[in-house]
Amino acid sequence: MPPSNDANDEGWIHSDQLILPRQTLSPEEVGPFLQFLFKEIARKPEPLKLKQTAGVARYLKAVAVEAPWSSQRDNVDRLSEVLWLTMLDSGQIEIASKEEAVQFLKTHALTYFTLFDVNRILEYLENLPEPSRHAEFFRPPKLKGANRTAWGQGPDRLQDDLTERIYAAYHALRRTGIRDARGRIATVLNELGYKTGVRSLTECRWGPAEVNERVRQFEDRIVRRHRLSKRDRTQKERLRNTLVDSWIHGFHFALTVESAARPNADQI
Repeated sequence: MPPSNDANDEGWIHSDQLILPRQTLSPEEVGPFLQFLFKEIARKPEPLKLKQTAGVARYLKAVAVEAPWSSQRDNVDRLSEVLWLTMLDSGQIEIASKEEAVQFLKTHALTYFTLFDVNRILEYLENLPEPSRHAEFFRPPKLKGANRTAWGQGPDRLQDDLTERIYAAYHALRRTGIRDARGRIATVLNELGYKTGVRSLTECRWGPAEVNERVRQFEDRIVRRHRLSKRDRTQKERLRNTLVDSWIHGFHFALTVESAARPNADQI
């Protein structure tokens, strides 16, 4: 499709504007940036099962109904609803057939669903084929954490995104001109109690060599995922910079949100 004649008008968003500009850290931001990256990593979530999840959601809702009002009670009530919606979106649910869904709606049309024109909804459903891509749409994220959710990224065997964060941290610190970047990262990982091996039960401490191995592993993963030649330095650098820019931008965005939420000291 050719570009619109109005594409140069003020107010239009161009594709090149969606690319993050080069992101940088100041030296004093390095410590907070490493804490942002490693304090809470994203992990592979356990599957949500219908019976167990429904029971916990009902328990939380019951607590909220019986407890005296407080902000914490409201949080519990909201958690019960979020839990149920999360189950709907990504839990293990056996989908009904078209006939079962239609019969269910007919059975409850005059009781639970009186706010809806169920007859029109049934007519709409009758004219549509049964959904065929629900297994693709309704599934848990591969990785989920406080400051990141990754849908469909990385291999299924990946248990967390620690290696990616180490890779991003290393190149962000190198970009900032920090000396001994690997040592700085290893210190933070040891302080936060991470083990050098995901499945290791030993107390192996991080050092520059262990950090360097994770950096190498993730770069190899980039090469495989994008089917690059190991000599294709330009493409590797572009992908690396895009990843680092994304993490630094996320850090700065989190700082902005935190600053906006913090009360003004002059108004206290």
